[in-house]
Amino acid sequence: MTDRRTVPCVACCVAGTDGAFYAAHGTVIVIAQAIGALALIPFLLFARALDGRARTSDGVERSWIMPTAVLVVLAEIVTNAVPVLIVVMNDATSAMVHTLTKVEDVADAFLFVALSVFVLAVVRERPRWITAVGWASATLMLVHAALSLFGVSTLQAIAPLSLVVFLLVLGIRLLVGPVPEPERNASSV
Repeated sequence: MTDRRTVPCVACCVAGTDGAFYAAHGTVIVIAQAIGALALIPFLLFARALDGRARTSDGVERSWIMPTAVLVVLAEIVTNAVPVLIVVMNDATSAMVHTLTKVEDVADAFLFVALSVFVLAVVRERPRWITAVGWASATLMLVHAALSLFGVSTLQAIAPLSLVVFLLVLGIRLLVGPVPEPERNASSV
């Protein structure tokens, strides 16, 4: 669930090979998009587990984890569907493929916005250092989303990596469990 833009619009317009690229690599593109779609299953299971931890025992606490996870899923599905649509459209004109790659660019940006919102929902009520890592990751992804709409790919590798780092830190923290607070004796109070 990272930025999988198969043909940057600027490069494909200059080369004039929009449809040719998708026709030549159709099988690989479809397989990559299917893997991305299948990755949504463990993502939703992870989000559900996080959501369950965020709720109190009586379920009163309102968590934004699952609604934001659904937003990520919807963005990922659109991001996966556009390249597959280009591959299956045998009679697509160069202009149509160009338009669809622009749609894919916007869908990728929306995916990063959705991932940022998901991260911010997850860091609620977490220790400060995890919250800081989450905010840093969310910020990088939001900046990447904004810049990518203008064709700037500076954070193309760093933004998804920041999400991976955040999820690893969060996962390790969840596996280790809460750090016990030091005991206070009556004389030090």
